[in-house]
This record gives sequence, structure tokens and C-alpha cells, in this order.
Amino acid sequence: KSFCGFLVSSAVVARASNPIYAKNIKSAPYTGHTFYKPGDKIAKIPVWYGRQPEVIATIEKSFVITVPKSDGLNGIRVLARYNEPLPAPVRQGDKIGEIIAQKNGEVIARAPLVAMNTVKKTQFIGRVIKNIRVIFGID
Repeated sequence: KSFCGFLVSSAVVARASNPIYAKNIKSAPYTGHTFYKPGDKIAKIPVWYGRQPEVIATIEKSFVITVPKSDGLNGIRVLARYNEPLPAPVRQGDKIGEIIAQKNGEVIARAPLVAMNTVKKTQFIGRVIKNIRVIFGID
């Protein structure tokens, strides 16, 4: 079976409660590493013209990378990629970027970053004030 770009033995995917599989899991050549779980605060991304200055990025599903036990996490790099500032409005659950796992420079897994909270757009007068602050270097 293929998962996150690595070959995974079926023993790793099996339920650990089954005693036959539990023995095989310990001797399986691969192991899964959970980097993020749903609801984890991964990044704070600035929002342009938002009522709040930033939105919190999270993921919808656990971000798990399966790697050979012999390698461990050597050469693994996890990073968040997004454009900033995000234009308001941003709704909870909107895709706002992606999280990427690389091993020795090669992308091995990716998942979408989503907004944890909603950020509404400021009213017209708030946008005018924001523009004046930017012009005069106050912001």
C-alpha cells in the first residue's frame, strides 16, 4: 500500500489490538510520525483588511508521515507554504495554503492548510484608515 509517498507494509496498517498483527507491527520496517493533528495551530497568517489582524492555520486531518525505521526523521523537513497577507474575508475551513514534508529536498507528503477561524472584512472607513496608515508608514 502507498501512503505519503512511502511503501507501507499491511502489518503497520493493521489494528494493534489483534495479537497476530501486534507482533508484526513491532518488527515492521516502517513507522509513522504524526507531526500535526486537526486543531493544532500551525501558523498565524496576516489578513489584509480583516477585522482581526491574522487567521490561524490548521489542518483537517492528521499529518502523518511513514518512514523507514532505520532512517527515522533524518533529512525530514516540514514547512508551511502560504501567501501573505490573505485578503479578507476568510471563512473557517477555507484553504489558505499547504503543509509540505520534504526528505532530502524531495516532497514526500503535502496537505492543505485551512483557516481555523473566520476573519470578516473591515467596513469601508476601516479600509480607508488602514490605507492612510500604510501611506504614512504607521502600520
